[in-house]
Amino acid sequence: MVWFHCASVGEFEQARPIIEKLKAEKPCQIVVTFFSPSGYEVRKNYPLADVVCYLPLDLRSNARSFFDVVKPDVALFIKYDFWFNFMQVLDERKIPSAVVSAYLPDNHWLLNFPGSLLVKRLAQFDKLFLQDDQTKSNLEKFEIPNLKVVGDTRVDRVLENKEQDFSSDIIESFCGSHQVVVVGSNWPEDDEFLFSAIKESRDVKWIVAPHQIEQKQLAKWRNTLGEDVLFWSEIQNPSCTLEQGKKVLVIDSIGLLSKLYRFADVAYIGGGFGAAVHNTLEAAVYNIPVLFGPNNQRFLEIQDLKRLEVGFEVSSEHELKQTLKKALSDTDLRNRASSNAESYFSKQKGASIKVVAWVNTVLSK
Repeated sequence: MVWFHCASVGEFEQARPIIEKLKAEKPCQIVVTFFSPSGYEVRKNYPLADVVCYLPLDLRSNARSFFDVVKPDVALFIKYDFWFNFMQVLDERKIPSAVVSAYLPDNHWLLNFPGSLLVKRLAQFDKLFLQDDQTKSNLEKFEIPNLKVVGDTRVDRVLENKEQDFSSDIIESFCGSHQVVVVGSNWPEDDEFLFSAIKESRDVKWIVAPHQIEQKQLAKWRNTLGEDVLFWSEIQNPSCTLEQGKKVLVIDSIGLLSKLYRFADVAYIGGGFGAAVHNTLEAAVYNIPVLFGPNNQRFLEIQDLKRLEVGFEVSSEHELKQTLKKALSDTDLRNRASSNAESYFSKQKGASIKVVAWVNTVLSK
């Protein structure tokens, strides 16, 4: 039994390539727990997991009861959702455990008082698989052992997704020979900037996949853009004909986003004008420029993409329009982004293979 704990859907995407490789190599039972409803509700029917559930509150009594029922042979915590009472009971019961894709930059709460009073508890993990050298350096200051820099397992996930076949006559017909901007996981906070950019764009097609399918947000798109907008649900009936001249295709359906970026010349990822930017790797893996809002500092991959001139932070409506215009018109910029992105993913791949090798070693004992 291998137990994975993920805070939400983003962390699940980091666990997913490990789960798939384990299941492909030999039979084993998988339990996935979530903290957030946004993770559980999306992945509660994940077919490769034997059980998907919420993790009980982080109490010693809950941990004991959970392990009495689940009886994991190995436990994997994804990124940095640490449940210290569960970790303590794992240690007491000598159940091997690891943290996967850990990223603890200098400003992480565990590295600064009063969080630093808890950081040495990370030594209870048998292995810490880290995203970068800076995280390793930060943890070595607290004498945390068993550190290994392997990169981000989500890179393997997006590379696998890119290789999956996907085609759509409807989308290809909509795009035609135009340049295409794909907007992924946008929130209403993003929309206020996007509407103006869309209205001012010329000879560009937009595919928009909001983070949540909420009628209020969808109605705002219809009311703001009027005759320019088309909804995915409206054209699924075979008897419907795709109207020419539409500028925006809104995807009012779940599950298509990661496949849509292959149609893009440029992508915009939502969330950066709210809580945090969503998954940029899903778009960047197609070797295209990726734009996003300013709330992105806690994601290592975004800082890497900015440094490589693949990712572009925008902090205002004006900056969004100017950066978008340059990304669409500047062939050198797109070529540079393409080359740098391809090199980045080539260097980063393979983290999940290293984690799976460790899990298999533990299971074989």
